[in-house]
Amino acid sequence: MASNPSSEELSFRMNELLYDNFYEERNDLNSYKLNESQPSNHNEEFGHLTSNASLNYVSQMLLEEIDENTIFDQEEAAIRATEKIFYDIIGQEYPSSSDKNTQNQTGLNNSNSGDCSCKQSMDSLVDSQFQKGVQEAMKFLPSVDKLSINLDKFNESKSKMNTDNRNADLVGENKCKKAAFYAEEPLRNDFFDKVLLGRKEDYLEEVSNLRAIMQKEITSELEENNEKSIIDLRPLLINCAHAISNNDHIISNELIKRIRENSSPNGNWYQRLAHYFLYALEARLAGTGSEIYRKLVSIQPTTTNHLKAFRIYLAACPYTKASFYFSNKTILNMSKNASKIHIFDFGINHGFQWPSFLERISSWGKKPKIKITGIDFPLPGFRPAQQVEEAGKRLSDYAKSFNIDFHYQGIACKWENIKIDDLNVEKDEIIIVNCLFRSRLLIDESNLIDRDSVLKTISELKPNIFIHGIINGMSNSPYFVTRFRETLFYYSSFFDMIDANMPRNSEERFAMERYLLGPKVVNIIACEGSERVVRPENYRQWQTRSIREGYVQNLLDREIYNNIIYYVRKIFHKEYVVDEDNNWLLMGWKGRIAFALSTWKPNQL
Repeated sequence: MASNPSSEELSFRMNELLYDNFYEERNDLNSYKLNESQPSNHNEEFGHLTSNASLNYVSQMLLEEIDENTIFDQEEAAIRATEKIFYDIIGQEYPSSSDKNTQNQTGLNNSNSGDCSCKQSMDSLVDSQFQKGVQEAMKFLPSVDKLSINLDKFNESKSKMNTDNRNADLVGENKCKKAAFYAEEPLRNDFFDKVLLGRKEDYLEEVSNLRAIMQKEITSELEENNEKSIIDLRPLLINCAHAISNNDHIISNELIKRIRENSSPNGNWYQRLAHYFLYALEARLAGTGSEIYRKLVSIQPTTTNHLKAFRIYLAACPYTKASFYFSNKTILNMSKNASKIHIFDFGINHGFQWPSFLERISSWGKKPKIKITGIDFPLPGFRPAQQVEEAGKRLSDYAKSFNIDFHYQGIACKWENIKIDDLNVEKDEIIIVNCLFRSRLLIDESNLIDRDSVLKTISELKPNIFIHGIINGMSNSPYFVTRFRETLFYYSSFFDMIDANMPRNSEERFAMERYLLGPKVVNIIACEGSERVVRPENYRQWQTRSIREGYVQNLLDREIYNNIIYYVRKIFHKEYVVDEDNNWLLMGWKGRIAFALSTWKPNQL
């Protein structure tokens, strides 16, 4: 697939273009100077050429004079036409051409005072006509006391305009990324309820329909015998990473060319994987990784479009559904007799986890007071807290419909800057800290250890339970090639899993790969230092860190574990894996662990 040229290629092409233009101009100039300075061997010919040049010069001067006279006549005719319009407006007869010429001749013989009087008369005429135009225009303007704006219609058209623009962004059509207005997303509708409340019958139907579609796609591929043409591009990607690490631009550019010819965002999972990793490698080679990552993060689908991709992901993959069940069931078991429940959700995102939780609470005879503090990283742009605010409004609407006493607080800032005094902890509250798969965004280098500081802040809250879900990766190595290899293996499993469970022509799949997976790959591979914010670690590393910070791990709830195993094995692909290790619930694909969950509490409790 064709991709954008690197900065070196652009520089080379620009220099080549300037080089060619410079030599073309220099050759023309030398040719001109040579002809001008070269003496003639025949004086008669030289005199003849000189005479012809003189005649040409005189002819050119006469033509220019004729052109000037023609232009003057055209300008005079235009002036007369304009003056006639003014005379018609004031109801006077416009003088003929002969009278006009007489007036002009008289005007030339008059003194300067005559010129001034003529100018004053013309100014007076223009001024009177201007005032008359103002009076006519005032008839069409509303009076001041009737001047109003229909804000409802304005907001309706504004919302429609921005929704269309964001939908165009999703398919890559809208090139303008600076919107004048912000679209107001629907907080809740039937589609939100169907996906977020997770009716069992609807969910099982979607999973069954998706499995049927995938079975037809697999059968069609086997009949066409397309699998023979599959090329594993991962060895080329690894060799390219080695070449870039060694600053071998000749080999790296040759490998990039070969990978580009075989990669595609719409092909099989090998081609899709190579497409996004190649994009990241080119960004690293050009030194534009941080800039590209910021642009990718700033261009995100709307909440509705995100929910569409989320819906098909739930039907294709059990990871998120099982994680929500693990977390919600743990909180419900902990809070059976509580009158106040305060949930601190580190990484609330769109808040999709909590509507089903609120629905379960509504079935209790005595409903506790629910408070959710939604915490997430600030978004780029002019509204850094937009996502956490929208999540709060949506959850408040659900809580109101379930008749639950609910309070929400949204915080958008770097997690290491959070202070306990800002979190409004009350007495007699059951404190729950929930952090699912977002702690990978905390920097962890020798001089930038934010993960330990966040764990200390959580410990100071003295939670009754800390529910921690992590992405089980090894992509936090400071060495580029090692990090690249681990990232490639992790996402190979992920792209293989998606390919086996989601149709290749699915728009939701394309959006998920482009807006959710692609930016992460770019950040891990093409960024360094504090700009590299995606830093997953495996569950054993997190276990060591948590114990070092004074946390005590809880035993894995056997009921929750057995229910998840039953649920995954019954309705999902046979290659999905559910296992346990050291009280961690592990989930993966074809033997490779992708996610892990566990519960903890500070040792002071």
